[in-house]
Formats: sequence, C-alpha cells, structure tokens
Amino acid sequence: MKVKPGDIVRVAFLDHVEDGDESLPFEVFGRVIKQTKTDTVIGAWLHTEEENEIGDSNIKAWCIVNKAITEINILK
Repeated sequence: MKVKPGDIVRVAFLDHVEDGDESLPFEVFGRVIKQTKTDTVIGAWLHTEEENEIGDSNIKAWCIVNKAITEINILK
C-alpha cells in the first residue's frame, strides 16, 4: 500500500527471529517519514515542527522492508 510522508499509520509486518525457526508478526504505530520501492520508514518519536532526519538522535524511527509488511492502516 502506498503511503505518503506525514500519514499516521499502523504497520503490521513479519520480523526475523535470532536463533528461531520462523518469523514473528509485529506492529508499529507512527508517522510515515518516507517510503521507497524497497522500504517504509516510520517515526514514533518525532519533532513537532521540524523536519525529521534519519540519524537525528532525538527521533526514533523504524525502517521496514516492504516485502515484510502484511498490512498498513492509515489512521489519520
């Protein structure tokens, strides 16, 4: 599913498991920072009025491989 920067979303995805034999489902809630052909980046701890740059130590973001995403819901 296509999303755009600023969308507030719930993303369900399969994550790898160290020392396990199958992936596990997880979910993250947050604001879309960006989406590319291969990845979707979701921020959950972001500045309110500034641009949020990946690598900024004051934000918390997750880069999820699109092929691992099982569902995206736009919440707002």
